[in-house]
Amino acid sequence: MKLSELVAYRSALEQFDFHRESRLLIKHILEAKAHVDNKVTSDINDQTVFGDTNYQAEMAKGIEWLEESITDLQENFEYYRSQLDDIIRDRQQEYLKRSENMYIRDELPNAIQAAKERTLIMDDESTERFFDRITQLSDWRYPGMIMNPQERQIVDDMASSDPLYLVDMNESTLDEIRSTMNDVYRHRVRPYVIDRFIPRRKYFGDLPMNQFGLIVAWNTFNNLPLSMCEQVLKQLLELLRPGGTLLFTYNDCDNAYNIRTFEQNFRQFTPGSILSKIAEGLGYNIRFRTRSIHGWMELRKPGKLETIRGGQSLASVISVGDVTVDDGRAYTQEEIDFIHLEAQGLGIEIGDLNPGKLELLIKRRKHAMEEERKMINDIGEQNSKDD
Repeated sequence: MKLSELVAYRSALEQFDFHRESRLLIKHILEAKAHVDNKVTSDINDQTVFGDTNYQAEMAKGIEWLEESITDLQENFEYYRSQLDDIIRDRQQEYLKRSENMYIRDELPNAIQAAKERTLIMDDESTERFFDRITQLSDWRYPGMIMNPQERQIVDDMASSDPLYLVDMNESTLDEIRSTMNDVYRHRVRPYVIDRFIPRRKYFGDLPMNQFGLIVAWNTFNNLPLSMCEQVLKQLLELLRPGGTLLFTYNDCDNAYNIRTFEQNFRQFTPGSILSKIAEGLGYNIRFRTRSIHGWMELRKPGKLETIRGGQSLASVISVGDVTVDDGRAYTQEEIDFIHLEAQGLGIEIGDLNPGKLELLIKRRKHAMEEERKMINDIGEQNSKDD
């Protein structure tokens, strides 16, 4: 059985919880027992015979047996799943070695051209969340950096970063992007060409250490084996200032679908459960991690994000339009976690607010931020024309 099939089977078993499913049954049985225990029926119960006891005692014994049996079933089922987890971990080690070998043998010789040709497609919801975080975290007071800046929306969303470093293996890619920018925008952009990701090599030696407020790596870790991911994560941590954030996409091989992309030699094998532990071991705080097939992670360097840079105040009141959300929808746990993350990032007090109300406040705040960002860009362009 391939690892993708084994993980899919293991995931399918997650839906079964005998304790949870049996609660309604136990509840109905206890309701029936309450009727049997009623004093009104005590005379009848004394006349019913079940061996050496009556039905009332026999029923209590049966409930006790049922609860013990369900507990045994659940414990055995969990033990079976734990054995599957052990088998998966062993197979993961085999796949990690294959991933390393595939990278050295097949990826490195053509890494520069492959990086230019590869694209990453995420579903609309995952893409929106990822880009929303970029918009919220991008700040003109801190330098920003984009690895593999082929996704133009990311470049536009980080336009306020001053300066903004665009990092890629292909100088032609950086030239193409800069050629589409206006003079104000181009002035804030710093192109930076790196070599292929080779073990034990420094990639960012000429970039300022402990300065970046936000680094975004789009479709970079998706094509690196786990050991190279660790190497790059370690070097990026040195670039971030305390409180700085790293956002990156990767091929989360805790998911069966993504494992198949590795088995088909299309992506690298990087289980999110292992990668997150590596990140924590390096010193990152994990702010958010998706559980869907479209994997991305938000990491933060410990500390408080601070700067002494000041800026131009805007003597303007930004009106926020009427923003609505669907108040009747049901939210998954991942959606709730992300809403809480956004609220914290925007300085919104969560308190006892439900996800729907929080989402409404978030959309209003983001709308105001977008209007302010446009105003700042307009002022910058006007100042450039005046000069």
